[in-house]
Amino acid sequence: MKKITLAFIGFILSFGLSAQNWSWAPQNSTVTKHLNDVYFIDNLTGWAVGDSGTVIKTTNGGQAWTVQTSGTTHNLTDVNFIDAMNGYAVGGFLNSGNVALKTIDGGATWTAITVGNTTLSYTDVEFSSLMHGLIITRDSVYSTDDAGQTWIKEDYVSNVTGGLNNYAVSAFNDSISIMGGSLNKTSGSGTQPMIFDRRLYQAPYVWGTAGIVSSFDPNDLIRCIEVAGPTRAFAAGEEGIVYKMETIGPNYTGPWNVSIDLMAPGKSIINSISFPTEFLGMFNTSADTNGTSYALIYHTSDAGATWSTPDSIADLLLGRLHAPTPNDAWIVGLFGKIYHGVPSSTGIAEEVISDVRVYPNPAGNVINIELNAARNSEVSYSVLNVTGSVLATGSYYSNERHTLNIDFLKAGVYFIMLENGSQDMKTVKFIKK
Repeated sequence: MKKITLAFIGFILSFGLSAQNWSWAPQNSTVTKHLNDVYFIDNLTGWAVGDSGTVIKTTNGGQAWTVQTSGTTHNLTDVNFIDAMNGYAVGGFLNSGNVALKTIDGGATWTAITVGNTTLSYTDVEFSSLMHGLIITRDSVYSTDDAGQTWIKEDYVSNVTGGLNNYAVSAFNDSISIMGGSLNKTSGSGTQPMIFDRRLYQAPYVWGTAGIVSSFDPNDLIRCIEVAGPTRAFAAGEEGIVYKMETIGPNYTGPWNVSIDLMAPGKSIINSISFPTEFLGMFNTSADTNGTSYALIYHTSDAGATWSTPDSIADLLLGRLHAPTPNDAWIVGLFGKIYHGVPSSTGIAEEVISDVRVYPNPAGNVINIELNAARNSEVSYSVLNVTGSVLATGSYYSNERHTLNIDFLKAGVYFIMLENGSQDMKTVKFIKK
């Protein structure tokens, strides 16, 4: 039989805010500026960057953070380190300027570097080794083979200038990389989601389109992208959908398929994805419940085949996370907030309740629950919101359809947890319109 993931069991054991797959503890960043990105090279040493040139560093896992002098007042939006000494940070103010910084002493000193002849802000930086790295703007890609001393503007296979919105880049090695964003539609108005891959067979310095596929929501904008192994990558954006690609060959050319669709009634922006191993990973988004905003962190232990019910952190806005190891992650957000996450010590249980169907989804006033259990027995249910609070409970017999009135719920994302007398469990997400 299949096994319920660690995260499902952690959510079910308790219904309070402490019911987390991972435990998330706040840290004192010593700053109040908005933090836009975080990067750790191991479980101890990391940096976070933010507005007005903010850079902070820790060497003890975040027990203490110290402010570093960046030398810029531009907003820093992305940071990337190769080792404890060598790192880069980039950012800017949209169309009114940009900044790229380099350090070779762990951030004790930061030096501005010249990348390209553009006024557009730099949106992402990624180094695959000490010498090789990429920095992107909305419409351009720049690469270096000499640790950032000189930069080359790379080309596209076809003419795609104008209407580009490159947002994120991820590298597997010095040659193979993928980039996500959006592109103007070839016919009609508006944009469409886009993935570019670095084409080795037309190398050097050439990118080809790899992401106009039927599985992409046509209104999406890819905001984050992550290479999770030699044949696997993930991308996500503004429509609450994580796309997964697995392929064999020298490039990440697809096909791309939906790994999870949060099915939010409105936009549910996914801000970041991080995979410390090929199979273990996480992403974060957000939701509002009763006037409070929550950062939501979903986990997978099977390379995106299934995803957990989410962890929640109250009042953490516009978070971005990084997991350097399978047992550590950090997430940062507005007003200098930082949280450190570690896995909860919860076991894994067998799943006997199976074939659950909750419909319609999204739903209006009622939902129907159908399931096939290993035996016909009494099933208890609980309706939970995104924070784990119990909103309703009841019971009925399995192998029968049960109709549940949800008219009392506000519009949003909810979960229904099912448990029979043998403590077999199942959790299903649904949307109240």
